[in-house]
Amino acid sequence: MFGLDLIELNIGSGRGGNGAIGQHRARYIPKGGPDGGDGGSGGAVYLSIDPNMFSFKHLLRNRVHNAENGENGKGQKKTGRKGKDVTITVPPGTIVWDISTAGEKRKIVDVAAPNNTKICLLKGGKGGRGNSKLANSRKQFPDYAQLGGPGNKKKVLLELNIIADVAIIGVPNAGKSSLLAALTKATPEIADYPFTTKHPEIGIYEELKETLVFLDIPGLLEGASRGVGMGIEFLRHISRVRCLVHVVDGLSGTQKQDFIEIQNEIREYSPAVLKLPQILAVSKLDLLKKQKNAIRALMVPLAPKDNFCFFSSKSGEGLPELVSKIKRSLYEDGRVPKRAGTLEINPIAHTYERKPSIFRDTDGNYVVRCGQKLKRRIAGEKTLSRVWQILEGEGVYRELEEAGIKKGDKVSIGSKVFEWGVK
Repeated sequence: MFGLDLIELNIGSGRGGNGAIGQHRARYIPKGGPDGGDGGSGGAVYLSIDPNMFSFKHLLRNRVHNAENGENGKGQKKTGRKGKDVTITVPPGTIVWDISTAGEKRKIVDVAAPNNTKICLLKGGKGGRGNSKLANSRKQFPDYAQLGGPGNKKKVLLELNIIADVAIIGVPNAGKSSLLAALTKATPEIADYPFTTKHPEIGIYEELKETLVFLDIPGLLEGASRGVGMGIEFLRHISRVRCLVHVVDGLSGTQKQDFIEIQNEIREYSPAVLKLPQILAVSKLDLLKKQKNAIRALMVPLAPKDNFCFFSSKSGEGLPELVSKIKRSLYEDGRVPKRAGTLEINPIAHTYERKPSIFRDTDGNYVVRCGQKLKRRIAGEKTLSRVWQILEGEGVYRELEEAGIKKGDKVSIGSKVFEWGVK
């Protein structure tokens, strides 16, 4: 459900602080050199994985995460303070999608396992250099300093594919939530009407030093893979489990049909999921009398590798056998399997010439430092409107606006000087 395993966030990194223009002043030193300090870098936006989280519920009240801007540089070569970073904590299995552009969806990172490192989603703007760093043999006292680099903003979609050991599947009211409550300390809502469970429930089974994570998948029924009921929202959660427990209602008159329908829906969603170890478990054993043998004869031929058992969540009958079958399915090759997935980062490669940077002199004029290619393009244009189009395409236009440029301010690029606001 949106907000529990799907959520949209607006994130932004901080702008870098501007470099300072300063002159060293001290007694008996009439011509002190430049001493303007650098601006601090803007804060970044990081992603951190917490293995004890299972949803995005903690993010519901705050959908906007902006890092702090860097502080401007000061005289006496004092560097501005770096902007504070922002860290967004999410559960394992989180996929981050960039949806900043309408109609487009690009994967930024897929974290399928906990790791001890932070993942940078957005870097902060670089701090501008003060005039003390810009001095050289030809310009011993620069009367300008570099403006801080702009921050970045994105709209992202967080999608959670819960990582669990065992997924409990079946039609509504088959006894999935009762089984989860009987095996773990989870307290799901249990009632006798369809769709009592409205979102995936997590439970932890603990036995001595062994821990298994159970996941109750709600809302599966015929047509779930095509959007019927709630199954399409949660079918993706079974893609990273290691074992399936298919619960069939022992009191239902359509056990075989229920089992086949759910198997078909999973096959239609992802055939690879049905290759996982699977156990067919018939619930409500305490209420079954003469039907038990008939159900066994009906369902055993359908059970993968004869993984079939009865159980009662209320009386506890059959639960040890079910747990034993689950463990055997998970460790049947004698080795402890690793949970699926590794950290996957898909950066987009860009190749640019020297990135334009913005400076401002003591007179308040703006200076754009850039590569020769951009300088030649600007020098060859005869109309101002075309110049502004080129600057907009290179991102310089936006940087000047964010730097606070106003109508009438002077902008110089190479040998060309323009007046802002004149078309």
